[in-house]
This record gives sequence, C-alpha cells and structure tokens, in this order.
Amino acid sequence: HGKSSIALILEEVLFNKNSKGIKKSDILNRYIKDKTYTIELDLERDGNQYTIKTTRGANQTVKLLKNGQDISAHTATQTYKIIEDIIGIDHKSFAQIVYQSNAMSLEFLTSADTARKKFLIEILNLTKYTKANEVFKDISLELGKEINETQAKVNTVRGWLDKYEKTDLTPRNLVLVENLDPKLEQTIAQLNLEIANVDKTNRKIVQNNTYRKQLESINLDFSNQQAVDYELIKELQQEQTENMKTVKDGELFVKKLKNLSGVCPTCFSEIDM
Repeated sequence: HGKSSIALILEEVLFNKNSKGIKKSDILNRYIKDKTYTIELDLERDGNQYTIKTTRGANQTVKLLKNGQDISAHTATQTYKIIEDIIGIDHKSFAQIVYQSNAMSLEFLTSADTARKKFLIEILNLTKYTKANEVFKDISLELGKEINETQAKVNTVRGWLDKYEKTDLTPRNLVLVENLDPKLEQTIAQLNLEIANVDKTNRKIVQNNTYRKQLESINLDFSNQQAVDYELIKELQQEQTENMKTVKDGELFVKKLKNLSGVCPTCFSEIDM
C-alpha cells in the first residue's frame, strides 16, 4: 500500500538518503516507466514557511525556499546541511523516531549506554550542554595543572623553611668596614680581572711553549740536502699510472665475471660456475 514509502520519501527529500539503502534509481514504483521524478515538501519552523523541491533524473537538483525566497546554497550538500539545521535533527535520529514501530527500534534497545545517551541528546537537542561540558573539562584540566605546579613550589618552600627552622641566623663576628680607599678599590678590581683572565693566560702560555718546542725541533741545515732526481720522479709517476690502469682493468674483469651466469655472451657455451 506504500505506507513505508512515505517515510522513505521524507528521508530522501530531507537528507538525500534513506535508511533502507535503496538506490535512487530504484525508488520509483516498479510499474512506472518514467525515469525522472520530483519530491516537494512544505514545512513550518518558528513562523517561517519552508519548501524543499528536488528533481531526480539524469541530473539532480535541490532548492530550498524560505517564505518564497530561494536560500539554496551553492552545492546540494551544503543545501541539505541547511535543511538539517532547520529541522534540528540528523538522519540517524530521524530514522530512529520514524521507524519506532519497525525492527530498527531494536537498535536503540540493544545499543550500549554511550550510544543511547548520544541518541537521546541529539533528539532532545542537548548537544550544547555536551559542548559546554568539554569546554569546562578542558579548563578544569588546565587549572588542575596550574594548581599542581603551584603546590609543588609551596611544598619546596615549606621543606626549606622546616629544614632551617631551628637554625640560628643571628649574625656573628661581623666587622664593620669604613669607606675603602679608592686606590684599594682599584687594586681589587684589577686583581679580580686578572683572576678572571688567569685561565686564558695559562692557555696562551701552554700554546706558546708548544710552538717553541716545535721551532727548536726544525732542522734548518740544508747543506747535506741531495738534489732532486726529476727523471726518477717522472719514471715513478709513469709506473704508477700503468699500475693504476692494470688495477682498473682487473676490477672490470672481475665485475664482468661476477655478472656472468648460465651462458657466455661471447661464445654461447655453458659456464661452469
């Protein structure tokens, strides 16, 4: 008789989907040969008249009118989001309410406590309280952290006070000094500067002593130095070049042998591995 089709069409016009998972191409009655169809729904909210018009076929369009004025968004997805905000309920909650006499109502009864709580919060539009709870929870965590840090500082100070509570802090053997001689103050400043630079001075002394030892070990006597045999150097360089070429050729030959497998690429005979 089509009773359930009414709920299905309401889902389609409000949310662009249905809880039964029926494809849009299969929504039309199987005896109808038409390929396109339209759905139009009028509703009232807060004294405003809304009309939703959707056309299905090769192309799909949806329009949302408020008091006769088109307030559709640029895309269908955004328009359906506006519709959901107007009616104040999402598709899942809508389906639960509409199909309470159906087997779908069992989902609510068999769901976990958290899921049922979420469902009731969404139906009764209490999400603002859960959002507020999250805000206060974050603030509470931050304040708790600050309290713990402050308490740690307080405990440190208390521990220090308890440690020195019985210590006699009365000054003893203090000698009052009159105004110092300016020359003496200057001498003290100079000595403090020398003390500060003593480490730097010691490093320079050690480095200079090392340089002196190195200079003393250098032999500057060139009287017994032999003449350079440039011919011998030239022969050695030539021999070095030949040896390097031999090594390079050998490496290439070894690489070639390692890459051989199965049949020789030159004579095509089998290789004895």
